Amino acid sequence: MDLLEVMGRRRSIRLMKPYQPVEEEKIQAMFEAARIASHWGNVQSLRGVAIFRDSAPKEILDNVYASVAAWQIKKAPVTIVWYIQPAAVDDQADRLREITSKGAQGFGGYDVRMEALETKLIPRFEPLLENLKKPGLGEVDCGQGIA
Repeated sequence: MDLLEVMGRRRSIRLMKPYQPVEEEKIQAMFEAARIASHWGNVQSLRGVAIFRDSAPKEILDNVYASVAAWQIKKAPVTIVWYIQPAAVDDQADRLREITSKGAQGFGGYDVRMEALETKLIPRFEPLLENLKKPGLGEVDCGQGIA
């Protein structure tokens, strides 16, 4: 399946069977797709929580309903609430070391890749980390995982 076909098949569900439970495998597949979606620096700061209408405490449901003015949320048997974990940015250097050591980033032999990472790439990102925790860029990047 090519990219345009995937994009063309994407849907926003507005008609559902509120009485029909959503299979756990489908929910897990959505979390897995979000987990492997592209994310800058491989920090994977996107998080999600599945809230089941029939078993969640009333206070949780009321808070979800109050934050999203959409009738679909009240009817859906399960809602996934997505959020950003800004502190994940603190692990960026370790994530970059992990993917570089496996050969998934950089060029040349192991020593060349690791030296370039430690002397060039990581030092370029370090001054930006606190700004990358602020609202904006992380949310845009994590949108890929949600879509």
